[in-house]
Amino acid sequence: MRDSSAGAGGAVRTYYRGPDALVTGEQFIRVERPAVSFTIRELRDVRVVLAPEEVSTYQHRVAALVIVPCVLVVAGAVWIGRVQVWAIAGVLVMLLGYTMLRILRPRRRWEMRATYYGLEVLIYHSRDTQVFNQVKRGLRRALEDRSDR
Repeated sequence: MRDSSAGAGGAVRTYYRGPDALVTGEQFIRVERPAVSFTIRELRDVRVVLAPEEVSTYQHRVAALVIVPCVLVVAGAVWIGRVQVWAIAGVLVMLLGYTMLRILRPRRRWEMRATYYGLEVLIYHSRDTQVFNQVKRGLRRALEDRSDR
């Protein structure tokens, strides 16, 4: 998205404006606490990285809370001789636990990295692919316009 006032009276062109980032012809601002800004003309070697998935402690706890009792139930059923009924119930609960883990699995995190004043920096990240691509497109346009000057 571009401001219609771009170029009029020295106004700065806006390439992307959202709740998480602002990309203008002069700066890339990652809106967080505290806000982090980068001067567009100093960004070099901008690239996209797909960060590895992170398994959270929460997911481990869910797995333990579901799978450990299932194993205990199945072991108890085997010990008292009622293998068939409890084994089927245990397998069903383990499948439920596995399904829960798949649903709760974190989405991968997209990152934009660059060289800024000679240092490797993370300029933006998001798990939302659509928003990430909008920010990336805005930054690419800002960088292209920078090279036209």
